Amino acid sequence: MSRILAMVSIGLLASACVDSTTVGPGGPTSSSSGGGQGGDGGSGPGPGGGAVDCSAFEDDEPGPQVTFTVTNNRATPIYYHNDQCSDRFRVAPEGGQLGNAELSNIEMTCEEVQTAEHWPLDCHDATVIEIAAGQSATFGWTGVLYERQQMPSACAVRPDNPFVAFCERAVAVQPGALEIAIELFGAAKCGLSSQCDNPSAPFTVRQNFTYPDDTAVAIAID
Repeated sequence: MSRILAMVSIGLLASACVDSTTVGPGGPTSSSSGGGQGGDGGSGPGPGGGAVDCSAFEDDEPGPQVTFTVTNNRATPIYYHNDQCSDRFRVAPEGGQLGNAELSNIEMTCEEVQTAEHWPLDCHDATVIEIAAGQSATFGWTGVLYERQQMPSACAVRPDNPFVAFCERAVAVQPGALEIAIELFGAAKCGLSSQCDNPSAPFTVRQNFTYPDDTAVAIAID
């Protein structure tokens, strides 16, 4: 529910001020535009008048949670992306290609496209979060990676939703050796309100772990 509320909030904000950062091929249309008739949840009318099977776009069930704890052992702060507009971390089979391990607020699952009346248009939040010297930050992950799909428009409650063409499906990983990669920054510009942006000096930390055996993974930044 919180993700859908966040989508609506972002959509309302962006509808007043849409810029060139609009998501999606050609840019998403406004959520106030007229929607066509589509399937309600799992199926809808296909081109030949029959039902469309949308079950292939349902998310896999999440698995046991892993908690990653990043500890800053440096004498100066480090910074990481917030989860509003960017991926904070990615996960891969050990030695394999990194995959999208969490969704930002400008992405939608295919299941959400099947039920949500609104969608995000823009994201204007480029802030980063500080991990002060000697402090830690935690990240939770429940054993799924998101794979981009192109779903039939008849599966969407609003067929004019542009995310029909690039929604995400949660796919459960196979148990075994995995790797997490987190992009961090060595510097950022922080104001009096402790809000930080304009990060610089990027670096990526990687850590191997075994899923689902390792429920708590420590990552030290020296």
